[in-house]
Amino acid sequence: MNKIIILAAALVAPMAANAAAPSYSYLDLSYSKQSTQIASGGKGYQLDGSYAVTGNIFIGATYGHNGFDGGPVLGGLFTQDLIIGGGMHMPVTDAVDVVGRLAYASDYAKQGPASFLGVPFSSSDTKSGYTLGVGIRAMVMDQLEINAFLDHDDAALISHDHANSTETVASVGALYSLTSQFGLGASYSHSNRDSANTWMLGGRWYF
Repeated sequence: MNKIIILAAALVAPMAANAAAPSYSYLDLSYSKQSTQIASGGKGYQLDGSYAVTGNIFIGATYGHNGFDGGPVLGGLFTQDLIIGGGMHMPVTDAVDVVGRLAYASDYAKQGPASFLGVPFSSSDTKSGYTLGVGIRAMVMDQLEINAFLDHDDAALISHDHANSTETVASVGALYSLTSQFGLGASYSHSNRDSANTWMLGGRWYF
C-alpha cells in the first residue's frame, strides 16, 4: 500500500509543483447518497471538521446521518456515524502531502418501524471501533485539490453491516476553492463489504 501511495505522489508532484500547500483547518457540510446490499436509496448529510494543531499534526471529527426507505414491510434504515481522531501529514513537495489518520468510529443503525403480520416492530444497534487510513492530498493548482485515501475500519461506516463490520474503503475527491475561504467539492467512496458506496457533494469553509 505504501508503494502505491508513493507512486501516486510521484505522478501528481510535477502537476503540483507551483501550487500552494493543502489546508488542514476547515469545516465541510455535504449532501450524501448511499447504497448497500442491505438498503439502497440512502440520503442524508455529513459534517466534517479538521484543525491544524501544529505544522504536521491535525485533529478532526465527522458526523453523518443517512435515511434509507425500506417500505412498509421492511421499514426504513436510519444511520448515524461519528468519527473522532487525528493524524499526521508529511510533505512530498510544497503542494503534495502524504496523510496518515487514526480515529475512534461509531455507527448507529436503526431498522424500522416495520410490520410483521400487522404487528409493528423496530430494532437498533451500535457498532464501535476504529478507522485507520493513509492517502494523498495534492493541490494541482492553487484553487484545485485532488485527494485519494484507503481506510480500514471495523465499525461498518459505509456498509452499516454490523454482522460483518470490518471493511476497507477506497475514496477519491476533488475540491475547487472559489475564494480564499470557500470551496465546493465532490467525493466518492467504495467499500469492499456489501458493494456499499457513498457519493457526496458539498461546500468547505477554511479558517
